[in-house]
Amino acid sequence: MAASVALLTSLLTLFLVKQEKPSKQYSMLRREIETIKKSQRQLINTLQSNDQSDLQPGSYTGTAFAISKEGYFITNYHVTEGSDSLYLQTPSGKYQKAIVVAYDKASDLALLKILKANKQTVDVPYAFAKSKINIGSSIFTLGYPDEEIVYKEGYISGKNGFEGDTMQYRLEMMAQPGQSGSPIIDSKGTIIGIIAGKDTELDGTTYAVSSSALMRLIASLPSEVHINLPKINKLKKLSREEQIKKIQACVGVLQVYKSKS
Repeated sequence: MAASVALLTSLLTLFLVKQEKPSKQYSMLRREIETIKKSQRQLINTLQSNDQSDLQPGSYTGTAFAISKEGYFITNYHVTEGSDSLYLQTPSGKYQKAIVVAYDKASDLALLKILKANKQTVDVPYAFAKSKINIGSSIFTLGYPDEEIVYKEGYISGKNGFEGDTMQYRLEMMAQPGQSGSPIIDSKGTIIGIIAGKDTELDGTTYAVSSSALMRLIASLPSEVHINLPKINKLKKLSREEQIKKIQACVGVLQVYKSKS
């Protein structure tokens, strides 16, 4: 069994490709945490206890959201890069250990799997856009720039992202550190992208990886991996307030633990 798990983990580690965005004008949005880090053993002991209230924050945080009921989540590659361990904090305050099963450095996406996923799996109420939507479309997001989930809204101002990146959108919407990995959602409740960074020279300009890049990542997975993306959008006819209530149950804080170099 252990050999099978090791083999699967090996098969799932993908995509050492292309370069990052080496520009002072482009700012990634993971949130740095200044605190004394717990050791891995202390962390495990805390997670195994009934009281998780004293779990220390990670080195930094991002946002991740569910893409299937099997316990798969998506976030940005730059959030997970170089991490020793990852823990997803759900809206209820519980922590679940996560691993990176695949990533695409070029598009800045990392696919996560929650270990020992609860039998009561998350109901993923949204669908994913297979192609880009139009400039001017209204969008909103839910993420964790702070301790609590935050709602923000804006619109698509460009079909391509930073320096013409065709895998991104350009958005007019305020974003803060901690929102990397947050879903971008259209008015019908369809996921159209994932927040990745902001422009430091243009106030309010944010960049998001398009959902089509996520589709390509999933399509490139080994045949042994089966991710069933939701096909029905259950949010289409709901009010914005009702959409938010359902979406926020699928969005969590990704605590990233990294040893000091």
